[in-house]
Amino acid sequence: MRNRFLNVLVRMLFLKQILKLFRASVLLVLLLFGMFGFILFALFSPYFDIQKISVVRDSPHLDVDKIQETLQEFYGENMILFKEQNLKTVLLEGFPEFREIIIREKWPNEIELKIQISPPAFTLLNKETANFSTISADGIVLDQAPTENLPLINIEGYENLIVPRMNFIGREKLEKIQTAKYVAEEELKLTVKDITYFPKARELHLEIENGTVIWLDFQVDIPAQLRKLELASSKIGLYQKPLTHIDLRIPDHLFWKE
Repeated sequence: MRNRFLNVLVRMLFLKQILKLFRASVLLVLLLFGMFGFILFALFSPYFDIQKISVVRDSPHLDVDKIQETLQEFYGENMILFKEQNLKTVLLEGFPEFREIIIREKWPNEIELKIQISPPAFTLLNKETANFSTISADGIVLDQAPTENLPLINIEGYENLIVPRMNFIGREKLEKIQTAKYVAEEELKLTVKDITYFPKARELHLEIENGTVIWLDFQVDIPAQLRKLELASSKIGLYQKPLTHIDLRIPDHLFWKE
């Protein structure tokens, strides 16, 4: 009798476990079907297709209409398949002055952009074409009118027009120009009155307050060229009289003209 009771109990426990497994399996199958159905719905339903691309305007020079026109190919793209890098690549190709692009996905069908433009650093005056431009700190010509508070760089020997979104000088060379001005004014105590850049010759000329023009070579270390003036200043009368020019382009040499 006891053995029979134990057998019945074991069978009941076994059946109970089978029922639990069956219920779990049914729930898992239903969950998988639900997930599969949602994925199909998300991929093939227009509900998750991009319908709006908005731009947070934090600069008056941000051309929102032009940006949205450039991004027309992304309208109708599925949000699940959307790749942020593709959108950034398209924007940076059309707007190289953009320094940072932050993308926020607003489900189910909107993309929001926050864009930082490289700040203006200098005004350019092309002497050959007599046109003014604004160049950013990254060396990109901006699509905005020059302002009076920016320092001026004269451009010599460049016959073409300087147009917006050109990578005209380049960030590295622009930083060299800024370094040259800083060393001349802060270390040598010279007031820089005029800056002239020669793209073809790859030269930089600094005209100081007394009319002396300092010639620099972009392919040679800029601070090292200028610091040669510290040793030669008394000999050439740098602070006592105006000179026609001082040529610092040749390493370990200095030439000047009275």
